Amino acid sequence: MDGTILRETLQAILPEKVIERFAEKLGVVERNRKREIVNLVHSLVLSAGSDDSGVLAEAMRRYNTEARERVVRGAFYAWLDDEMADLMERLVEEAIGYAWSLPALLPGILGTVDDWFIFDSETVTLRPELADIYPGSGSPAAVKVHKELSVGRGCMTGFHFSPAKDHDSPHLTIDERYSGMGLLNDLGYVSIERIRDCEKYNVKFVWRLKDGWKPQVSRITRGEIHGEFFEGADFDELLMNEVIVLDGRCVDAEVTFGRGKEKVSCRLVMIPGPTGYLIYLTNLLRGTHGPRQVGDLYRVRYEIELDNKLDKSGAQLDQIRSTTESSVRIQLSAKLLHSLIVDVLIPELLTWGSRKMSGSGVLRQVNRVA
Repeated sequence: MDGTILRETLQAILPEKVIERFAEKLGVVERNRKREIVNLVHSLVLSAGSDDSGVLAEAMRRYNTEARERVVRGAFYAWLDDEMADLMERLVEEAIGYAWSLPALLPGILGTVDDWFIFDSETVTLRPELADIYPGSGSPAAVKVHKELSVGRGCMTGFHFSPAKDHDSPHLTIDERYSGMGLLNDLGYVSIERIRDCEKYNVKFVWRLKDGWKPQVSRITRGEIHGEFFEGADFDELLMNEVIVLDGRCVDAEVTFGRGKEKVSCRLVMIPGPTGYLIYLTNLLRGTHGPRQVGDLYRVRYEIELDNKLDKSGAQLDQIRSTTESSVRIQLSAKLLHSLIVDVLIPELLTWGSRKMSGSGVLRQVNRVA
């Protein structure tokens, strides 16, 4: 890979006219016409993977290399204001729009929905001076980056920031946007209300059974059953009394949660694992996904863990040492854009030179040629 491929990809994701239009709309350039906004944005994004000790210094150096008029350190840092932060976040949204234009590749058991989405958050520790703006939970100041990852497109398709003390669950809303889609979430996003929302908006899901939930069994379609049970029997009691026998084979059952008008139903599947059974909830049809296919789908959720790792290992997302809110927002956005460029480049680079490359390898290439 060379710099030409990187620049062409950056131009496709963030065309210069788009940067200039939003810079003018958000008031970024109205007070300082000497600021070359396209060069500034590119410098921030391409320098986002630099070492923690000098990411902004590297961005300034890169800017001055191509600028018609050089800028001194004080003026450069003065540019990192609220208007610039608004612009960078708006450009991430524009880049996400480009990601949505890419075709969704969903082979095999993934292909029964239009796309699968995974949600997760990353916590970035900040300097204590920002505790009033971004109060943390395990540290005085920290920010959460909430992400939506498209499985079919292999990249981020949604984001926002919040104080790290916030719980993850309130930051996911299931609505008509996800109609015909699928969700692969960890336990932090699982709720009875979301099962109801998935039914309302025709959204498929695969989630793990949450501790403390009490499934009531309506019927069992697969598994070794000894004896009889009545509809609505407690799932845990059926296991304890060995009505449901765990003999190394899968179990597939219809279960309900809640009571009266609040009651919801779905499938519960049990799959033998290396250290015991894994239990999942889903509304996928048995005709398309057996228990093991349900388990295979849930393992795809690990894709967002890999993407988070790339954010931190390649784009240095967890190394932000700024002391102002605007600078933090600018760097977070620049780093997310940096990673998004890599995600878009990966399919092309996997075939480039008939050579396979991991995501971290692509990031190293991007940082090298940037």
